[in-house]
Amino acid sequence: GLFIPAGPVVQIRDSAGRVSILGDQDRSVTYSGPMAVLINRMSASASEIVAGAIQDYGRGLILGGQTFGKGTVQILQDLDQGKLKITQSKFYRVSGESTQHKGVMPDIAFPSMLDESSVGESALDNPLPWDKILETRYPVYWDIPKFISELDQRHQQRVAINPNFIALSEQLDQIKEQSNNFSAISLNEKDRIEQREESEETQLTRENTRREALGLTLITSLDDFNNDDSDEDIYSKEASEILLDFIGMNQRQQK
Repeated sequence: GLFIPAGPVVQIRDSAGRVSILGDQDRSVTYSGPMAVLINRMSASASEIVAGAIQDYGRGLILGGQTFGKGTVQILQDLDQGKLKITQSKFYRVSGESTQHKGVMPDIAFPSMLDESSVGESALDNPLPWDKILETRYPVYWDIPKFISELDQRHQQRVAINPNFIALSEQLDQIKEQSNNFSAISLNEKDRIEQREESEETQLTRENTRREALGLTLITSLDDFNNDDSDEDIYSKEASEILLDFIGMNQRQQK
């Protein structure tokens, strides 16, 4: 009853291979306009069901990063001294694809602080594999894939000159460089202090470069930055820009 009329939302297959379909029984729709859903590597389980359904229905844009990849259903079995969690089923998108292991892939990817290779179901020991079952019947609202190439091109053009995204990209490069060069932590106090001060100086320079480009007041220490509540959510703002592009392109095609 929120974004789609009555219809399937998720499929569940048990260990015996039986498939059941769960869906929305409310034919009313609260909002029928264009929408975007932000996801990242920590989006798991129920949020993956929602994002997957929105994507399969062509109901909205999926933006951000690959999700966690949890596509299993568990129950708790009572024991004399505690409980045992048992995986008894896997859930699947209406397209038939599992979210297990692979998760939901965004239509347009945003840079992420998380190392997707070390976070998520695929990074765990002995994860169940991805698989696919038959799709169920469902309507498609917008043929979103045909818009993605132009939307992504416009997105890349914006972030290439956006001071916030430039600073974020430099920060990610620094984190990756530190991770690649990491071998051991010095136990020498002087060395540790020098490393910390060098890192803070790099962060301060990067932040002031960003602020200068945006016409904001420069800061003298990272303490001022940490207490600054004027920093905008760059992901949400860029998602809004992409959504506006989509609305304009869709209206142009309807003329």
